[in-house]
Amino acid sequence: MINYAKDYSIKKMKKCFNIFLKKIDSIRVGSANVMLLSNISLIYYGKKVLLNKISRITVYNTKTLRISAFDKSINNIIIQSILKSNIDVNPYTKDNDVFVTVPLITSEKRTKFIKLIYKEGEIAKVNIRIVRRDVNTKFNNMYLKKNIDKDSKYKIEKIVQNVTNDFITKIDKTLYLKENYLKNN
Repeated sequence: MINYAKDYSIKKMKKCFNIFLKKIDSIRVGSANVMLLSNISLIYYGKKVLLNKISRITVYNTKTLRISAFDKSINNIIIQSILKSNIDVNPYTKDNDVFVTVPLITSEKRTKFIKLIYKEGEIAKVNIRIVRRDVNTKFNNMYLKKNIDKDSKYKIEKIVQNVTNDFITKIDKTLYLKENYLKNN
């Protein structure tokens, strides 16, 4: 039972952590990165589709991304979707491809991005604490129904708290590294 609680907590908290990583990896810092366009979606033949599913996105140079759509007729739709996403980039077409120029980052935007990553970090921490609460509630109910004894309940709570602390520490370390990267690039 104790191992199940630990494994379940790790699995759920790892999912929260990975979502957090994906969100902060998509925050650009003045250089072209394909993750910048990872969350862009558009309507293609009546269905909402991610841009990277209907095109190949590559780094053309340090400030430009190249989008080679599998269907060249949707280049204008791609441009409109990128503009609607409010990621402060300048898309244009050239040679049947869409290019996205990433502007230089200002100190004001740098500060904005740092605030954004910390906001995402807080959201991830809250989600991890929600997992902790759910696991503890589940095993507390089992204790109340006499399915587990008091010692097992406390051991589970202690293990779940240790797993929670580990993930909170991982988030804090990731935030520290990302903040330094944003400040120095």
